Amino acid sequence: MRTIYVCEDSLTGIFSGIYEVWKRKMTAEEAGLEVGDSFERRLFCEYIFCKAEERKALAVIRMIQKNLGADVYEKISYALLSADRRKADMVFRAMLEAKKLSRKDRLMEHLGNEAVRAVFGMYRQVANEAHHYKGFVRFRELKNKTLFAKIEPKHAVLPCIAEHFADRFPQENWIIYDKTHEVFLIHEKGKRYYFLQQYMCMKGDSGSAQNIAGGFSEEEMDYETLWKGFVQSISVAERENRALQNQNLPLRFRTNLVEFSKEEWSDSPNFGEFSS
Repeated sequence: MRTIYVCEDSLTGIFSGIYEVWKRKMTAEEAGLEVGDSFERRLFCEYIFCKAEERKALAVIRMIQKNLGADVYEKISYALLSADRRKADMVFRAMLEAKKLSRKDRLMEHLGNEAVRAVFGMYRQVANEAHHYKGFVRFRELKNKTLFAKIEPKHAVLPCIAEHFADRFPQENWIIYDKTHEVFLIHEKGKRYYFLQQYMCMKGDSGSAQNIAGGFSEEEMDYETLWKGFVQSISVAERENRALQNQNLPLRFRTNLVEFSKEEWSDSPNFGEFSS
């Protein structure tokens, strides 16, 4: 009977699952990993739910960094942010493949292996989407002068773009809300950023997630009107190339871009002031 370890969909959760499998020295035929709680159960398999533990996750992280190198660890970490349900099992299988190599730090070059190829593909997808969001994130100023942006990524890219925006706006209060995964990236001026799940930020029974910090500032609305007018004025209808536009700015990124928006963000979460 094959043993399937079920992990929480987080880096800590998946690395904790890998820890359990690795500790028992199990092969891919003997064990596998699943993420979350909505997966298809298979016959003749035993399912064991793994608790996410920092101690176990850190042990696996140190092992990967020591034996496979920082570059492979970064690619694996990006792959585990993917929306692909196979990610945990593919990373485990790729790590098993590394045991066969003399140059373990060159694991990601062995694309002939199915698991390595899958992990590398997930890494590329996450990295590409994160790169897009570094340019497509649009901040809007709230009445309390906090900068707020909402994104709807396919993959959980917030950890990939956090350092970029922390470097760009070190002396600003800002928030990036990942609506897809209901996670906030929060930065207080002069401090380190951190992540919060949406339910931890809600007040009372404001489950409809509306009216963030009282809405947007009047100055913000004035600038948005000017910006939309500018974008409209530089467009030449006779030279419009929709195919090229869609290539440079895919439709799925436009929902939360100020220049394309037609409605207010009525589903934005409710926040209070930053603590002093």
